[in-house]
Amino acid sequence: MRLTDYTDFQDSIMDAIGINNARGKPVIFTDDNNGEIRPIEGWGKNKMPIDIKSVEPERGEAVNIIAVDSSSTTVAETEDGGIFAVKGGSCIIRDGQTYFQKMGPFIAYLGLSNIDRISHAISTKLSYAVAVDKQMALRFLRNLTENMIIDNGINEIKKVQVLVDGSFKEPPFDLGRYSLMNIMKRHKEDARFLGISKSSSIRAIRALYGGFTGNWIQYADISTLIYSLSKGEFGRKLLIKMDDDGFVFRADLDDYSDPAYVLSSLKKSDHLMHGYPESLKVAHLLSIFTSAEVAGVKATVAGVASEVLLGENMRKVLLGSLKVI
Repeated sequence: MRLTDYTDFQDSIMDAIGINNARGKPVIFTDDNNGEIRPIEGWGKNKMPIDIKSVEPERGEAVNIIAVDSSSTTVAETEDGGIFAVKGGSCIIRDGQTYFQKMGPFIAYLGLSNIDRISHAISTKLSYAVAVDKQMALRFLRNLTENMIIDNGINEIKKVQVLVDGSFKEPPFDLGRYSLMNIMKRHKEDARFLGISKSSSIRAIRALYGGFTGNWIQYADISTLIYSLSKGEFGRKLLIKMDDDGFVFRADLDDYSDPAYVLSSLKKSDHLMHGYPESLKVAHLLSIFTSAEVAGVKATVAGVASEVLLGENMRKVLLGSLKVI
């Protein structure tokens, strides 16, 4: 390719993606570090067509609820693996009474030397990627912790509505009997499952928010759209609005439950803040690591290690510590 041809090619790309293509469109400034930012008054009068169903609150009934969340963090590294801490939290509403439970923090070692033992413990074959990829290891521990809490909670409470933070999507590893999909199948008669996402990276979904304007509970089935855009999904995909002053959230539901019943029962059983369940908020707060817990975990790790090696931050070494103002 000649230099003039390359320049023409570059110009055509810049013309196609240039800022002039956004001329005349409303915008909202965002920050990738602070999650999804939504315009307070919506995107304007233009609304995408969507079949929105309204639900009378009387449709449901007061039910038992278990809301679950978890967090994990990297503590240290070894030559062939990593040491992590994981903590789970659950908020349980049972017969009208509210209970709080914390699980952990637990310290876990995931490495090539014990990945087969872990596979045997959960009765499945784990990918070695869990031992060598830090982000996959963190996700593995969060998923396993949450699903163990859910499985034990259903066994104890029986008839219950399970709330989780996020969507229903198969992870890149097999959790065997502790996979959420298997838990759903085992407890089909006892539990309803609802996953609520505070934000979505799929812009096509955000364009549908403006259609939710009613005062009652509203939902729309967007399963076809989600399955066409994302792999590994399971369950029924919804957009929901629980209150007049509530936000629109993406919500994933198990395949066998009635959305109208589940959503109206949630409204009768839990406190909602802008349409978001208070129980999920509490579960999130319970799962956050405190500075004292992190210090305790590090002290424990130092006690079992043969030696604590000195380290250096490679990014600072190579790029320096200058900050752009």
